[in-house]
Amino acid sequence: MKRALISFLIVVTATALWAQPQASYYTASTLDGKNGRALELALQAIVNPHTKIKYSNLWTAYETTDLAPADSIPASYTGENVMLVYDMYAWMQWFPKFYEDNNHTQTGGINREHCVPNSWWGGEEGNDIAYTDLHHLVPSDGAANNAKQNFSLGDSVSGFTRSFPTATGMYNGKTYVTPQNACSHVWNVPTSMQSAYSGATKLFEPADIYKGDFARMYLYVVCAYEGLITWQTSENCMFVTNANDHYTDIEPWALNLLLKWHRNDPVSEKERVRNNAVESLQNNRNPFIDYPELVEFIWGNRSNETFSLAAATCSYNSVYYDILRPSLDGGSIVAAPAAAMSGDIVTLYATPDETHLFTNIASNWSVSDGSNPVAVTIGEGNSCTFIMPAANVTVSASFEDNPNANHYLFDEDFSSITVGNNTTTSGSGSQWTLNSNFSASQYTYQAGDALRIGKGDAAGSITTKQLDLSVNNGRFMLSFDVKGWTTIESDIIVNITGLEPDTFSYSSTMDGEFQTIQKVYDGGTAGATITFSTTAKRAFLDNIRIYYFRGMQEIIVSSVGWATYSSDKAFVMPNELTPYTVQYSFGALSKNVATFPDRIVPAETGLLIQGAEGVYPYSLAETSNEAPVHNLYPNVSSGTILSVPSATFYYKLLKPADGPLGWYWGEESGGRFPLGDNKAYLALPADAADAPAHFFFEETATDMQELTKWQTDIDWSRPVYNIMGMTVSRGYQGIVIQGNKKYLAR
Repeated sequence: MKRALISFLIVVTATALWAQPQASYYTASTLDGKNGRALELALQAIVNPHTKIKYSNLWTAYETTDLAPADSIPASYTGENVMLVYDMYAWMQWFPKFYEDNNHTQTGGINREHCVPNSWWGGEEGNDIAYTDLHHLVPSDGAANNAKQNFSLGDSVSGFTRSFPTATGMYNGKTYVTPQNACSHVWNVPTSMQSAYSGATKLFEPADIYKGDFARMYLYVVCAYEGLITWQTSENCMFVTNANDHYTDIEPWALNLLLKWHRNDPVSEKERVRNNAVESLQNNRNPFIDYPELVEFIWGNRSNETFSLAAATCSYNSVYYDILRPSLDGGSIVAAPAAAMSGDIVTLYATPDETHLFTNIASNWSVSDGSNPVAVTIGEGNSCTFIMPAANVTVSASFEDNPNANHYLFDEDFSSITVGNNTTTSGSGSQWTLNSNFSASQYTYQAGDALRIGKGDAAGSITTKQLDLSVNNGRFMLSFDVKGWTTIESDIIVNITGLEPDTFSYSSTMDGEFQTIQKVYDGGTAGATITFSTTAKRAFLDNIRIYYFRGMQEIIVSSVGWATYSSDKAFVMPNELTPYTVQYSFGALSKNVATFPDRIVPAETGLLIQGAEGVYPYSLAETSNEAPVHNLYPNVSSGTILSVPSATFYYKLLKPADGPLGWYWGEESGGRFPLGDNKAYLALPADAADAPAHFFFEETATDMQELTKWQTDIDWSRPVYNIMGMTVSRGYQGIVIQGNKKYLAR
């Protein structure tokens, strides 16, 4: 029968923010032998489609794509350490994100700016994915953005006058931007010169260090949206849509400008980092950053030649190094990415198996470049990151044994049996042949997700393969499910190599549920087998499991059917046992059934327990419940019993040979009985001055009342006589004499 297994899987979406393009992103089969428009369209097929970013999410995206070095601006300038993002418009390098603002006129307020003005193609309605494409959307100072508007790009020449900035910009009383330190300018174009710029009246000029960046952004937009957008000629002076084939024509002066800027300002590290970061968010790249030569093969001086990927010069390191993960004991590691280039950030995630734990600290991770260790930075969710060196690395993690987990040495649920059933007398007539878990059988039959052993006139048996039961110092748990025929026809005999045979009785029959039998064994050996057999006729077996867990513990109920128990850890109370809390109030003792959500008993909870004689193993719990109010104190010892708050009388559950089962008083030092581990003791408060020497209780009673009370005035340490003059001992019932006084001993 199949068992429902509950497992917890933390699913993490891993993205290496600075990963270079994978080897399959650009391929020779896609690009080789092409030039001009054919090459442009081949690149368009690579960069599209891509993941669309919500416009409202761009603020957060900039923290990935445009984050500037923390030391770009001194903290003293803004008065505090702030997150910084690059600004290619007003400041030379950076913009304090602390001033984030969508005010298009405010100096010091950050905007989301389309480098290629969105009005040129109709904005979001013209093409919604272009509207949020991070490859041409960058942070911008509000005032600079407002001044730039939708003007074409251009270089300033003699005769131009400055339109922005014309005065010093201030923010919070501080100088923010001046005409001299501005990162970009807007120029007025004299009327006599406007025809050279397709009628442009103003031109936007970024700083020299960003002119190549802008050129590659503009050419990316042309390539990515070739034929997918219609250029609005009334709004721009650089691009126009060819009426015949919807192809983008770049005005000659504009193309010369873009090529000049592209050639004079090569790809920078900032561009490479940003390209990688944008890919991590929208899953595409700007190919003119990765392979700057592509510009020449499409629009430039090599447009008559065909492109070869192998001969092209990459702007990034194209060598990928492997991240090697040896086989691990106790779990696994996932690396994202699985191979990386030098300088890439790699994230590792550790996942322990069901029998192990993982503590996410640096010492439990190992990353090495040969004999050289690589430093890791601890992250969330059992993860760490490291910077890939220029070599293969080997990664490993140290997993810890989970003391609460079940380590299965044998597990058979007979789920492969699909024939028959175990609920009717005719449902298990087909014989069963052995599988890999068993070495021998006699009279075994298929019973629908279970196994019948024995037949109407003979006993049956089944023997496991050889097992190593010596692990965990030979201590293991045997568990199996059993039920009988229409009536109980036999017991189950379990014979384990090297151990005494056991005979197990059960009460469930064919029309009922399976009954679980469990027992903890000591003395297991390697190469052992376990044989299950009926004493006569038929029985059904299912879910045979042999397992152990570190620190395996159990509750032992003696032949009297009662026990007390306490654990220093939360645990799951076995279903076969009934726990009680015990209270003493108004001179009476009572017991009440204790109910715990999911049967999880809180740590340090002393309980009175009722059940059939036997050993009941339990599992520790990772969670706990609120502790109940009770009078039982757990795990007291002769050294601590005196310090139990407000308690002077201590009782232990006993069944003396000469007396009934009950709560027997021990001296305050615990000297009247030995104190044991995991035992719980009844502790009565100090105001119980008339507490008897012991309490008896009936198993059928709801309240454990004072059914019998020994006369506390009798000093049993001195001679006590009956009325015949004979010496009697504790336990005698009737009239006794001590010191010329008569007492009633009950």
